[in-house]
Amino acid sequence: MKAFISFSAPALSKTSTKTSAGKCGNRLCECLKSESCEEYSQNEDESRDSFGEISFAGEEDLGSGKKLSLWETILKEFKEEKEEFEEWEKEHEELKSEKTPCEALEYLNNEIFPILLPGMEKMLREARKWNAIEDPKCLFNGLDYLAEYLWNKNPEHPERQSNWIGVFEIPPFKHWLSSNPRPIYPKSWLWTRGDAASIIQRNVRGWIVRKRRDVQELREFWKALAAERAERSSVLSINLGTMTEKHHTSVSQ
Repeated sequence: MKAFISFSAPALSKTSTKTSAGKCGNRLCECLKSESCEEYSQNEDESRDSFGEISFAGEEDLGSGKKLSLWETILKEFKEEKEEFEEWEKEHEELKSEKTPCEALEYLNNEIFPILLPGMEKMLREARKWNAIEDPKCLFNGLDYLAEYLWNKNPEHPERQSNWIGVFEIPPFKHWLSSNPRPIYPKSWLWTRGDAASIIQRNVRGWIVRKRRDVQELREFWKALAAERAERSSVLSINLGTMTEKHHTSVSQ
């Protein structure tokens, strides 16, 4: 019986023993009551050391000297924090309004698509006239037609619409084709539909992989390394040329 009482006392001390200790006057209840009070006071001391003195009476209003309740204190602190947040939000909105960045989507919608989409629509209509979708070996070239349309429809050069020129008469094209002439037969005449489909799919898959973030970081690393090596080689070649020139001047003297 003593063993059972000594084993049960610590476990019972963690529960509520206020009722049993008040009604029963035996020694066991008194011990449990004293142990629970000591444990509560010890926990209270630890809480005070960790979080400071906790006051449930609220604060005193410095303006009126009136004692505020706990709820009024919470409302006061919340109002102050809300005012600070609203002030910060207002400053943030002002900074955002001051910035006028040209986003990529806005640039496409306002500058590119109004010119590009009508040109692509006309290109598809012209391709239907030439039956280019069914016959890939026709003389119609969609890229040449679109380039000619965009060059002559440039809104920054309205005079070009009255002086319409062909794609091979465009000055940048003439300069490029003079050093990079086109082959006699285009790829559309040499490839089959299966070859063209596999090449297009391969390039699309490669583009999807290259736009991944980890692949872009790796590509940037190799670009930076190649630039650093090129810079080192150029510095070495300059130093070598300077040393050779000094050597020749010393030998001639």
